[in-house]
Amino acid sequence: MKKTKKEKELVLAVRSAIEDRAAVLFFLFREMKKVYGIKKAEKLARQAIFKFGIFKAGKRGKVSTPDKWASQHLNGVSNLVFESKGAKLTKKESELNFHYCPLVEAWKKLGASKKEIALLCDIAMEGDRGRAKVERFDVEIPQTIGCGDKYCRLILRSK
Repeated sequence: MKKTKKEKELVLAVRSAIEDRAAVLFFLFREMKKVYGIKKAEKLARQAIFKFGIFKAGKRGKVSTPDKWASQHLNGVSNLVFESKGAKLTKKESELNFHYCPLVEAWKKLGASKKEIALLCDIAMEGDRGRAKVERFDVEIPQTIGCGDKYCRLILRSK
């Protein structure tokens, strides 16, 4: 499906905002590593991003099933931003595949190593884990662009 000029502009604007969020995480994490060391910095970053996911879940309102979460994403602008596809959408289990990641692109531009990108990517996924906890879904992320995969797979399952 071809995007309109307005859609292209919106996607670029949202990607830019997400890249800024990625840059904040990048610089905060590097500074925390200097002060606390890698293990404590990682623990603190994970806790903070997990809480952000819980916060986001509260702002969006509760969804009752994995297919509703997936549909919410696929029918919004984030679908265009992350070039997403729904691989499976059921009430018990849904899978979303993301073919573009503005966070990874930002970390590459900032000169992060492959190892740093993989770690920052997993830390950033704490937001999805926090949101899934609120929704009472299990979440599995078996592959990510940040680890060098062609796309990210996010699988949600009803508990």
